[in-house]
Amino acid sequence: MDNVYNPRLSRDGSIVSFTDQSSRGGSEYSVYVRKTDGSPAVKIGGGEFASDISPDGKWVLLFRADDPQQRIQIVPVGPGQSTVLRWDGFAPNWGVWFSDGQRILFGGDQKGQGFGTYVTDRNGAVPELITKDGFRWPLVSPDGRSTIIIHDEKQELLIIGESAPKEIPGVTAEDFVIAWSTDPKIVYVQAIDGATRQIDKLNLETGKRETWQVWKPKEPAGLAPPTVPPAITPDGSKMMFAQRKQLSTLYRSDNLK
Repeated sequence: MDNVYNPRLSRDGSIVSFTDQSSRGGSEYSVYVRKTDGSPAVKIGGGEFASDISPDGKWVLLFRADDPQQRIQIVPVGPGQSTVLRWDGFAPNWGVWFSDGQRILFGGDQKGQGFGTYVTDRNGAVPELITKDGFRWPLVSPDGRSTIIIHDEKQELLIIGESAPKEIPGVTAEDFVIAWSTDPKIVYVQAIDGATRQIDKLNLETGKRETWQVWKPKEPAGLAPPTVPPAITPDGSKMMFAQRKQLSTLYRSDNLK
C-alpha cells in the first residue's frame, strides 16, 4: 500500500477509508478501511474510489467517474448490507455525507442538463439540484446549511436552497478550502508553496485568518505535489494526508562501448 489516494477520516478520527493504487490494489485499485490505531486494513471494495466515510464511521461512499452503471455505492465498514443508488439519466462522480449521516451531497452529470451539484439521501431520494456550479472539493457545513462551490472561477459560499452564492472574504486564487470545523463560520484553508503545506483557519464572515499547521518536510527531494487535500477532523484534533515521493538514480559512464 505504497500509493494511497484520498484518505478520509471518520469524525472522531478513529477510522480511515482510502483507495490503494499500488500494484497490490490490482489493475482497478482497491478500497480499504483501517483503524488509526494501526490495526490491519480491511478491503471493502474494488474498481471504485472511496470518497467519504460517514460521521458514525460505519459507511463509506464509493464512486467511479466512468462507472458504466452510473451509481453511488454505500458500503459498510463492518457487518451490513451495501446499498446502490442509481437514477436514470444521472452519472454521479464524487460526493460527501452531511453530518446527519442521512443526506449526501454529490456532483454529477444529468442527461441533457450538464453538470450540477445535487442532494439526495441514503434511501435514494430523487436528486435535488442545488446549483449548476461544481466544486473544487465537496464540503458541507456541520449544520448542513452551506457548501463551497466554484462560481465564476472563484470559491464561494452557497446557502443550500438559495440561488445566489456569496463571496468568501480572505480567500485567494491560490487557496484551497479543504474542510469545515465544528463551527459553521470557520473553515480550514490550504496554501501550498513548493513542498511546504500551510493550513489556516479562516472565518467565512470576516475573512480573518490564523495559521493552524505548517508542514515542511525535512527532505523535500522527490516529493510530488499533493493531488487531494488532507483529511481533518472537525475538532482539529487529527489530520491525515498522503504524500508521494518519486526518486530516481542518475548514472554516469566514461567508458561506453
